[in-house]
Amino acid sequence: MPPDGASSAERKAAEHAAEVFSSLEVEDLILDMGSAIGHGFSNLELSWGRDGSLRYIEQPQLRPQSWFRLHPDDQNQLTLRDMSLTGAPLWPLGWVQHRHKAKPGYIARSGLHRMLVWPYLFQNYALGDLAQLLEIYGMPARVGKYPRNASDKEKATLLRAVVTLGQNAAGIIPEGMAIDFLEAAQGRADVYVAMMNWCERAKAKAILGGTLTSGTGEGTNTNALGNVHERGQASLIRSDVRQYAGTIRRDILWPMACLNYGIEKVNRARASTSTWARPRTTRRCRSHCRCLSTWVRASPPGGCMSAPAFPERLTTTKCCSRNRSRRPLA
Repeated sequence: MPPDGASSAERKAAEHAAEVFSSLEVEDLILDMGSAIGHGFSNLELSWGRDGSLRYIEQPQLRPQSWFRLHPDDQNQLTLRDMSLTGAPLWPLGWVQHRHKAKPGYIARSGLHRMLVWPYLFQNYALGDLAQLLEIYGMPARVGKYPRNASDKEKATLLRAVVTLGQNAAGIIPEGMAIDFLEAAQGRADVYVAMMNWCERAKAKAILGGTLTSGTGEGTNTNALGNVHERGQASLIRSDVRQYAGTIRRDILWPMACLNYGIEKVNRARASTSTWARPRTTRRCRSHCRCLSTWVRASPPGGCMSAPAFPERLTTTKCCSRNRSRRPLA
């Protein structure tokens, strides 16, 4: 949708941007950008194409977070790893740089993985302890008895029989030897299960803002509490969509309008959140796509808060070749 009082160039830019954006795989784009929720950032490399005199963006490709590093003098600036101290700067109009503010702080602190690492670690420790408990205390102990004058070969035969008997429930031993089955010790797995459940709830709170949208609760009034948790999750979805939309307008829609129609005012118009569709599902990606499509349709190509410095002369070939030549070594 063109902005209020749009010129003919702005109307053409809006039509061209809408046509190009409709040809992209929006759900894949949202999933790729969504990796920033955990890492704090996600960078997608842009590939430019040409249709006559018009330049357009093809499907952005997600690049691993290991390709990038933080600038030593600015913890909010990302550079490409190139074996140098500061790294190579990212070329303008060559990347979709999404910074997701899941929580306040620098890029390294804004992702949820810093909060989820401890529940993940404790849950895996508890799972390993539970598996060991079931392996040791869930089976009866087998004790082999051999005569005093038994040779080493006979002892090895008895040990082999004890091990085989536990696996295959069948074995042979020489006459004069015996195998006794002792009652399994009574171990309690409740503490390990409780630890794993706590870790699951902690992760659900960090990601979804509540526990009743991803599992069942205990006690009464769980339906009412689930509705409250769903409203909290909806607010998180709206926050995510707002951040996605700002990145898409800045790094996808505005560059095409600037290159093709010379529109340099990024804050030409602003979108209204009153046109959003309220999410009705707990699947975040589907809700994001539905809300995002409404947001983008109601926004002009230049409706974002800030934009990178754009060089006066930058052709499509230079924009793509420079970034690809700076890929880090394996």
